[in-house]
Amino acid sequence: MYYEWTFSIPANTSEANAVEHELAMDSGVIVAMSVYNPPGCQRVCRSRILEELSVLWPGNRLGYIATDGDVVTWAEGYVLKSPRYRLILRAWNVSTNYAHDVVVRINVLPAALATPFLVINELVRVLKHLIGLE
Repeated sequence: MYYEWTFSIPANTSEANAVEHELAMDSGVIVAMSVYNPPGCQRVCRSRILEELSVLWPGNRLGYIATDGDVVTWAEGYVLKSPRYRLILRAWNVSTNYAHDVVVRINVLPAALATPFLVINELVRVLKHLIGLE
């Protein structure tokens, strides 16, 4: 299942007063994600994706995702356990003049389809570690 959301983040929204939007999905495994800010944002619109109060992405908890027309994409293997799962996009915009958009795209596969890929990815990771490539 493919999900896409676009949210407009008002100008002059501080990190302390960040806007939160719910990302609701069916259960399964997140296999791919992307976050996009259209050109012109100049990295002033910043975001994180959370599960309840915990930052999931980016992996460095104090970091944030911000672009200026680039798409930040990554492979994932995050299991959504409940039938109707919710993540939270927390975003803020340090621009004093303009609202900016954040586009979030998430690909979720049913667990039965995603499991073989997850096993192969983990096997590759372990093999790379064993031969010193990681």
